[in-house]
Amino acid sequence: MFAFIYGLFVGAGTLRLFLWLKEGTMVIPWYAWVIGIIALLVGALALQTFFASFQEREPRAAWLSLLFMGVPTLILAGIAILASGWA
Repeated sequence: MFAFIYGLFVGAGTLRLFLWLKEGTMVIPWYAWVIGIIALLVGALALQTFFASFQEREPRAAWLSLLFMGVPTLILAGIAILASGWA
């Protein structure tokens, strides 16, 4: 169920991003796309590990995995946003 809901959010967000880029004159460089996709994949891995660890009744492992994979995800997402010129 997690994968379905996550896929809906990612798909809706990607569709909105492409429609927004089609309307405007903003151009996002290729390296911002690469960094953003890597951040999205690491974030998905962090969330999957977090929920799976909680399901296995390992809350400490869940929180530590979210910390050690979630923080780099936020850093990569921030770099992608700054590289694209949105901020």
